[in-house]
Amino acid sequence: MKTVLFLGAGFSSAWGLPVMQEFFQHAKNSEYLGDNDKDFLRKLQRKARQGASMLQIENDNLEEVLSFSLASENFNVGYPSQDNNEYNNLCRILQKVYRKAGFKEYDIRDEISAFHVSPLLQKLTTLLGIGQEKLSPNDLSIITTNYDVMIEFYLARLGSCCHLPIEWHAVDDNSQCDSHLYSPKKSGPLLCKLHGSLNWFSHTNDETNLQIESRIIKGRFDHGDDNIDVAIRSAYYPKVSDPDYKTNSVPLIIPPTLFKIQTDVRFREIWNAAGEVLREADKLVFVGFSFPESDTYIQYFLAANLYENVDLRPIAIVDPKADEIYERLKKGKFGSHFRDLLKPINRKWEDIGYSVI
Repeated sequence: MKTVLFLGAGFSSAWGLPVMQEFFQHAKNSEYLGDNDKDFLRKLQRKARQGASMLQIENDNLEEVLSFSLASENFNVGYPSQDNNEYNNLCRILQKVYRKAGFKEYDIRDEISAFHVSPLLQKLTTLLGIGQEKLSPNDLSIITTNYDVMIEFYLARLGSCCHLPIEWHAVDDNSQCDSHLYSPKKSGPLLCKLHGSLNWFSHTNDETNLQIESRIIKGRFDHGDDNIDVAIRSAYYPKVSDPDYKTNSVPLIIPPTLFKIQTDVRFREIWNAAGEVLREADKLVFVGFSFPESDTYIQYFLAANLYENVDLRPIAIVDPKADEIYERLKKGKFGSHFRDLLKPINRKWEDIGYSVI
């Protein structure tokens, strides 16, 4: 059976990462952002608030604030270049916010006692129905609109590294490395990150090629358990999530606006690969994806790639507001065939307790 997982921001919120409506409040309290970063975000919010008399804008919703800024021509989101400082600044801020997840949830190893697996890893194992066998590329494909690296990190820790539908080169500075996020071979689940990733960069010598910070490292930290000696406490986490991680490169990210203009050939290949797995899927599961009414392109993208799929079984929607999403979709643009396949599961994915695969 060919299964496709479509992950939205609600999937990563289990690790304390913000959805669009929570972004500004989260950024305000972020230890990863400096005063200049926070001032930059406040200016965007003030600009959107000034336009509220002419257009109803959710000033706490990052997508709407950036869309207004773009439309008012003071912010060239979607047009990256070496001279586009505002775009580059935003991408770096998004990287800083979404590379941070609670270290308490990473894999912790007590070098005296047994290996301890984080609770969320155990719950993800249950959700995906993963046993002792490594996942076959034909078993699972993952499509996501998220920038973070949580899904690839945890699958790597389970011994099933994802592979990408595009060619890439690893960032390598000969520092400590325990393992890697992605498989250089076409093994493990296919991962299609539609809007880029916080650990992806244009290659220094060729902007049509992709360079990725894929390292997983072992570090020591205090995870708050007084029963374990701090000196022997350690965890595995992505190199890009290290508090001391620094790079001068701008991450390859499509910022969350209503006008996701993107002509980059690398993203075209990713979207094409995502379309192909949707056309061939036997099962489709949306996890933490709210089907935002503003994202009309995703709706047309799904319809264009699913309409000929006669093998598709019921489409699961896993979300604490799944019933609300289901009712909204029944009244929206989707046709009767798509609506009839929908099966809402009105719970957080980490609370389900059984496999959706």
